[in-house]
Amino acid sequence: MKRLHWDTVMWCVGIMNAVAILPQLVQIWISRETQGVSLVMFSIFVILQITFGINGWFRNDRGTMWGMFAAMLTSLAIIGSTLYLRA
Repeated sequence: MKRLHWDTVMWCVGIMNAVAILPQLVQIWISRETQGVSLVMFSIFVILQITFGINGWFRNDRGTMWGMFAAMLTSLAIIGSTLYLRA
């Protein structure tokens, strides 16, 4: 039986986390509609992503750290875009 390369799994999950949020950002910019975007939810996402990213830093888990950093940037882009388009 082959050994599971957990670091590789975490890199993939981290990238999927960031990519999963991208359709929301694309939809905001294509439609210019922000009515269904919850700033509270994305703010909570950012807090969670920062927390898990710091956890990855302390555990020397680069997959988690960089995946959460990428997801945090995507979430912040959604928050910033929403605030910009609502102004």
